[in-house]
Amino acid sequence: MFEGTKEMPGNFQVPMLLLAILMYSTQQSAKMFPALLEHLKGGGKVGEALQDVKKMKLYEPEYAELVNWIKPIITHQWFPMKEKQFLEWIPKVSRFSFDLGKIAEPNN
Repeated sequence: MFEGTKEMPGNFQVPMLLLAILMYSTQQSAKMFPALLEHLKGGGKVGEALQDVKKMKLYEPEYAELVNWIKPIITHQWFPMKEKQFLEWIPKVSRFSFDLGKIAEPNN
């Protein structure tokens, strides 16, 4: 269920965050989304990657600025820090970027 109900929260938070990152900086997301996918596919945790982008081998200062921007969102108890959701949504959200289209799932 995407939107959710009072009794059963939806899973809209992850795609909304990813879209916000994409809109914040297409250049940063063009590096961050593939790095996050690789991190997660390697068994890494989404929380550690989003709170310390060096875990994704992203060292530029603008990524630290991005982390500071999203930290209030991702540290709330209601935000789902589930690797499976990020693995599902990164390719789908990537369709909305020319730079990231190559990691989008085909025919979905």
